[in-house]
Amino acid sequence: MRSSTPDPGAHLRVHRNFLFFVVPIALFTLSLLLLAWSILRLDLPASFLSRWPWKVQLLDVQSATTVATITGGLVFARAQYATSVRPMISWTGRVVKMGGFSSKLVRVVRVMNGSTYPAVFHTPRYRVFLRGARVQRNGAPWLSRAEAIDFLAAAGLIYRKDYDLKDFGPRFPMSNSSQGVGIIALFTVRSMCVIDDVLIEMSATDQAGDTHQRVIFCLLGADRNPRIPTLDLCKARLYRSRWELSLKRRAELVDLRVHDRSKGDWTNRADSALYG
Repeated sequence: MRSSTPDPGAHLRVHRNFLFFVVPIALFTLSLLLLAWSILRLDLPASFLSRWPWKVQLLDVQSATTVATITGGLVFARAQYATSVRPMISWTGRVVKMGGFSSKLVRVVRVMNGSTYPAVFHTPRYRVFLRGARVQRNGAPWLSRAEAIDFLAAAGLIYRKDYDLKDFGPRFPMSNSSQGVGIIALFTVRSMCVIDDVLIEMSATDQAGDTHQRVIFCLLGADRNPRIPTLDLCKARLYRSRWELSLKRRAELVDLRVHDRSKGDWTNRADSALYG
């Protein structure tokens, strides 16, 4: 159970690998202590060096400096590698036409990893809020997929007819090259009239062993009564370029007809310009 409502834009690192994070830092700290001890012994008189604990010498200054440099570089390299392999968890919501549901238009929620390095996604957890229900969001429990389906069934929604929560995980690899995957939920018009929002907690472990987390707000900014499907941006640009090209060719055709009208052969030249 969470103590507060998560931020839609929050991308959190919730766990670090002990072996690859704590151990290098501990070694670097120990090497700095050894270096400080070696430097301190250089400034002491010979009478002190014969006493305990000043007579203890593990490394000389040169060796301690080398060890500190190596372990410091290890910590820095680990931090740089963890930054480069960190997953970029995001999501999109689109309205598409789909059969088999209570409405022809369905809102599809898809989770994505924008990083080029794959991360292993774990089994998600759910929070379900119904419209009109007086429930504090910061006190709502996290549910498993089966518990969320039972909760929505009690609200009168039929699984895989009014909505769908995809079985995701438990160890599902995903990167930005994973095309056609990542659909985690589908909602019909009827379900969006009943559900206020569905929060899905997605967690993923990167190649450095760190675990990251982000909460998906499935119905954030959703059109709850869609009329048309969401237009694909690539298709929209293609249609616009074709339309602009058509207007340009028509303008060239009109100019060609006006210019060659006096010569009597404007029809043939216009047809050749239009059809090549």
